[in-house]
Parts: sequence; C-alpha cells; structure tokens
Amino acid sequence: MRSEIWTAIAALGAVLTLAGCTTTYVGQKLDPDGKLTKPGGVPFVLTKPEYTVAVTADAGDATKPVYTLTVQYVPDATQRFTVALDPALFVNGKLDLDLGSSGNLTGAAATTSTRVIDTFGSLVGLALKAQSTGLLDAGSTLSAYKAAVKSTDDPGCPSVSSSIDEFEQEAGREVGTQMNAKRLQAEWVGERLHYIDQSQRNCMTAVVAKSIKEKQEDLSEGIYKKALEASEAVAKDNAELALLNRQIKAEVAALNEDGLSKIADGLNGKPVPFTLAQSAARAGEQFVRLRLAGRFARSLADMSPDVWRARHLAYLERKIAQCAGEALLPGSASACGQGPKIAERVAALKSDWARTLGESGLVERVARIDVLLSDVRTTPAAAPGRLGAVEEHVKLREERDRLQARIDQLRSDLIGKNKVVALAPAAPKASKVEPRPNVPVTLVKAAYVTAVNAKPADYKDAALPEFVLVLEPDNAAAVSALPTPEGGKK
Repeated sequence: MRSEIWTAIAALGAVLTLAGCTTTYVGQKLDPDGKLTKPGGVPFVLTKPEYTVAVTADAGDATKPVYTLTVQYVPDATQRFTVALDPALFVNGKLDLDLGSSGNLTGAAATTSTRVIDTFGSLVGLALKAQSTGLLDAGSTLSAYKAAVKSTDDPGCPSVSSSIDEFEQEAGREVGTQMNAKRLQAEWVGERLHYIDQSQRNCMTAVVAKSIKEKQEDLSEGIYKKALEASEAVAKDNAELALLNRQIKAEVAALNEDGLSKIADGLNGKPVPFTLAQSAARAGEQFVRLRLAGRFARSLADMSPDVWRARHLAYLERKIAQCAGEALLPGSASACGQGPKIAERVAALKSDWARTLGESGLVERVARIDVLLSDVRTTPAAAPGRLGAVEEHVKLREERDRLQARIDQLRSDLIGKNKVVALAPAAPKASKVEPRPNVPVTLVKAAYVTAVNAKPADYKDAALPEFVLVLEPDNAAAVSALPTPEGGKK
C-alpha cells in the first residue's frame, strides 16, 4: 500500500532523507481479525478520545458547581495499522519507533502521531458555571393579606389596617428606592408585623377563619382542581401535556407562584389542548398566592409569646426613638403627643419596653443609678467606715455596667427568637458540591440535542446521559495530507 493511503488516514506525513534518497513511511490497515493483506511493518493502534467531567466546588462559593471537561486517549481496536519504511530504500537507514503501553504509536524518529491529540488539547480545563434563578415575589402576598383585612367585618381590623400602613411607611424609609424595593419592603413588614392589643389579635384570627380560608383559599383551590382535571382528561395520549400537568402539580405543592407564572407565560399562543394547561397554571398561581397569604396570616394570629415579645420589643424601640426625636422640636405635634405630652409618652413606652423584656426590676435599677450618677457631689472625705464620693461613684458605675450588660444580653436573646414566616416560597437551600471525578461524557450529534430540547416529553422514559459533547469539524483548520516530495517515487 502506497504512501497516499497512509496519508489518507492522517496519521503520519513526515518525510525522512536517508542516504541521499527520499524515503517515505508506508503502512496498511489491519483487518478486524488482525490479518495482514501483505507481510511487513510494525503493528500499532491509533487512539480515540474519551471525555469525562470532573465536578468540583467553586473556590469562592462552595454551593456552586464547576464542571471541568477533560479528555484522555485510549486504544481504538478498529484503527490498527502497520508502519514501515519502503523496502527498496531501506539502506543505511534507522527507524526508531516509540510505542505506548497499549501499542499506540507515539513517535517515529522525529515524527509524532499526536496531531489528533493536539486538535483536542484546548478542551482540557473547560469550566461551566451554573446560573442562579430569578427572585421570588413577596409583595403580592402582603397585598392579598391587606385586602383580606379590609374585607373582614371585625371591630379590630381598621386598627390592623392602620398598623400595616404605618409599617409600610417605615419600610419605605428604611429600604428606599433600591432595586427590588417592593419585595424588600414587603419582607421588612412581614418580619415585624404583629398585633398591638387583643382587638387586633381578634381581627387577625377572624381574617384566617373567614376571609382567608372560607372566602379565598377554599374557592381558589376548587377552581384550580377543576382546571387541572380538565387538562389531565385530554392528556392521556399527549405525553408533552401530561408532563406539563405533572410540573404544574409539583409547583403548586411547592407553593412556587413564580414557577407557575413562568409555565403559564410559556404557553402563550399555544393551541388547544395546551390552553387547558395554561388555565390550570393560572388557577394554580392564584391558589398559591392565596395559600401563601393564608400561611402568613396564620403565623400572625397564632404567634408564639417569644416571637410576639421579640417583635413588640423592636416596635417599642422604634417608637421611643421616634418620640425622642420629636421631643427635640419645639411645638411639635405627632402621634407621640404635643409638647410635654411627648415626654409622658416616651416614659410610658420605656415602661412597656421593660415589661416586654421581662426584667422590669433591672431596668428600674439602671434608671435609679443613672439619677445618682448625674448628681456629682463634692463632699469632704468620708468618715471612717464609709465610702467617699469618688469611691461610691466608681461602685455605682461598675454596678450599672454589669446590669446594662445583662439587659443587653437579654434583649439580644429575645430579638433572636423572632421567627420569620416567608411571604414567598423560600429559594431551595444550596448544598455544598460533592466532588465527582471522571463522570462519563457521551459524544452525540447536534441533531440529538436539538431533538431532545424540542420535545423533552418524547424522552421522559429514556436513559439520558448526564453530560453530552458535540464535536463539529473546523474546516478552516483541517489537516490535509502532505504532497509527495518532488523527485520521490512514492
């Protein structure tokens, strides 16, 4: 077999000059049974690439995976050949062949067979980063709860509605106009809203029993179930529609309002029967929104004592700061009172704060010490057995520091007991990535990837590979056969 056959397999194409004559490598391909069409040559095997993915954790965030694609070359039993010098020119020549442990040719004199390997060298170290999902909505849940409060006929509900408005005004000042301000303001209110007195608690309980459960949740759940049943009834012979129905049920079970909205939006313009799935997704979205509002409402009416104390303590601190600031403005009038009434209001709030903390005695003792410390006495040296003014001042200061440290610790522990009920479904908690080396990668054609993406339902029962790789020819950088040198016979 002539050199043009050898160059056709693109394995070797170098030319050696021996004894002043032109020499080329020649070879032949072995049959599947290993027989030679004609004797001669040293057998060797070509390699083929095998791809794997190594999954590791991102250096900056251990919850984010990094995928590194690697390639190794293994013997290809279908690509076995022989190599030799042309016998007629084998004069004073020396042929050095380097073979790998698997019989693959790694070197022949100054010629290497690594051209294919070099082609894929750029694949090593390829990293792919996962993208994060969108933000979840909380503003709609608070809006639904506000509407339920206003529609509930209970004497304490107007006061609750006013409290929500007040909290929202505070949230607006705290959050400002930054990105996602509406969501952040709703979360700020949700973390602090609580009943101020028994009448407000009665309203919150009535909201759960009537406006949320009977008038909203039960009705919307019935509408959602009927819409889903209609979609499932026509999905028996439609695998793609059946897959959509299962996804809708999963999102409803997870209370994922955002996911249902995306499903419904993705079905815009789709023909019947996909319009039934869209109706089910929209009904499920409404049901989830009201269920979230119901969960939030139940957390307010059934708030534990520690959670209520934590929220009320923080509420009183904000009120004390507000009234103290207004007291500095002469002739000011506000909810804290007017003129001297503001000081009385501040004193009442501080007393309520001490009771809410549960340590009124400690707070009163600190207040008493503050009065004593403010009285700077200049008395003569104390009589024997009694402390002088300086020593007494130091003792009082030390006592106050100890008591204040105790109060601060109690306050910190109580504030930490505030249990927040999310207004929207919590994002899935990211877990650390477990390293997985040598995960197999399947070589596929681009048409396969296109087909799976176009109709995923057709492949729901197929054993899809975890990672696939599509290799396409780069005609601009293709390796061409070397021409026969001038004056050479082969």
